[in-house]
Amino acid sequence: MESGKALFDICDMSFGGGRGKDPRSRFHPKTVVTVVEMAAKRAAIITMFATLVVAAVVAAVIIVQKKNQGNNNINSSQKAIVDLCQNTYYQESCVSSLSKATISSDTKELIRASFQTAMQEIGNVIKQSATLQEASKNPETAKAYQTCQKLLNDSILDLQKTLERTECIDISNLNSLIDDIKTWLTGALTYQETCLDCFEDAEGDAAGKMREFLKLGRELTINGLALANGFSNLLVPNDHGAGRRRLLARSNKMGLINKVDYVGEHWLNHATRTRRLLHAAPGDIKPHVTVAKDGSGNFMTIGEALKSVPLRCNDTYIIYIKAGVYQENVIVDIAMWSVMFIGDGPNATKITGNKSKVGGTETFWTATVGKFAKL
Repeated sequence: MESGKALFDICDMSFGGGRGKDPRSRFHPKTVVTVVEMAAKRAAIITMFATLVVAAVVAAVIIVQKKNQGNNNINSSQKAIVDLCQNTYYQESCVSSLSKATISSDTKELIRASFQTAMQEIGNVIKQSATLQEASKNPETAKAYQTCQKLLNDSILDLQKTLERTECIDISNLNSLIDDIKTWLTGALTYQETCLDCFEDAEGDAAGKMREFLKLGRELTINGLALANGFSNLLVPNDHGAGRRRLLARSNKMGLINKVDYVGEHWLNHATRTRRLLHAAPGDIKPHVTVAKDGSGNFMTIGEALKSVPLRCNDTYIIYIKAGVYQENVIVDIAMWSVMFIGDGPNATKITGNKSKVGGTETFWTATVGKFAKL
């Protein structure tokens, strides 16, 4: 009996009843409301959890899709880069530089990216050489670094012209384009080689350092020349017969080839004016400024007159140099696009210079009259 009584007490307590209390109290309205609220909360928690699970699954699917899409783009680009670089001399440098520069698989964009990476690399060399110039204790070596920076800047300008010209390609004038690009890239490479020549007599390891700095830039420029040689096949494969017309239509649609007339009226007028000036008598030409040693002109030296030349201007700037002997080294900068000197005759107007390597001047700067040509 005692055990049965204890069991009754436990069961009675588990239902909220107490000893001596009515067992029916476990069905009190408040208790029912509490149970309903707890059930509602559990349902809300379950619903929220299910929503989070679904959202997580959807997010995971989207991430996987984007990752796969990104991988596909990278794989497509990498294949296009490897295929393009097979046409170059330094394939490893080509693949490495382009892989870092772009994820495009478009042939034209990859070619342009190759020129851009060459420009960036040479720009880095200029910064490095400037640092070495400041650190150099040898005046001759410092001059070599300074000359090298000038040459490499001109090399970048030639690469820039190549990049600009390949932005829009006129397929009907492709041979002319290829010739221009080869000229600019050859010029860029020549500037780099001349830079290295400046260190032939330099003391210490300056020559070795500069050659190492320029290694990648030279390789990328040479690769650019190789790509230029294959432009016809790279941009317009199977270029023959009726298939050529179909390919052109397809290429235009793809954005590979755009027709642009590079020989506009302005350039034709400029060429015509230049020919007329060359055939005109000196007395019929009106100069922009006059140089005279006696002070009767605008300037007393040719160097001072050159400072007045408008930069990057296609109009011919005429400098009249009166009779006299001008002892100076005249350098016409590459940004002075069209400059014309006229004088009073070969026996009256003379320019003479005396700079030499023996005298401490880099050979590159020893010309009596020099012109950095705009090609």
